[in-house]
Amino acid sequence: YPIAIKDLDLQVVAPGQLKDIQPEDDNWTMVFEVKVEPEVELKKVKGLEVTKKTKKVTQENIDAVVKDFQEKHATVMDVEEGAKEGDHIDFEMQETDENGNPLEGKNYPGLSIRIGEGKFEKEMEDQLLGAKTGESRKITKEYPKDHEVEDFRGKKEFFDIKVNKVFNKELPELDDEFAATVNEEYT
Repeated sequence: YPIAIKDLDLQVVAPGQLKDIQPEDDNWTMVFEVKVEPEVELKKVKGLEVTKKTKKVTQENIDAVVKDFQEKHATVMDVEEGAKEGDHIDFEMQETDENGNPLEGKNYPGLSIRIGEGKFEKEMEDQLLGAKTGESRKITKEYPKDHEVEDFRGKKEFFDIKVNKVFNKELPELDDEFAATVNEEYT
């Protein structure tokens, strides 16, 4: 097998697999299947035009990346006096009926919001203002009577909230020390 590879000048890339053996008197014929490097025929590349796509980096892009670095390196501090605008709340939410009985399949663990960020409905965020770590609350979501979806018009939804943690983040100053924590080559 190794002699045949050398004699045939094959560029084998993986061990071969024996496919057939044919005994013939004192000589045996063996058939191996091997994977070899593909033969590549280079085409003419001179004069070939290539279009490079570029994206203009705006100040907004830069600011967003810097803000993201700051968030990742922020100091997290527990809030004891109750959640206020800008604080973060980690919580669990269970939708209930109007009598407080849990609705099956309507449990939402591991939720996290920042009060005032707008990723949670304002009406519900406002009901979380003043919440403290370990506290349980009941909040309500009321849909307007002219809601675009007819089934929701005037409907109320009820939720039990368990506040797991209330905290805020202190962002690091944008200075050489902060830049060094991100990457030493920036200082």
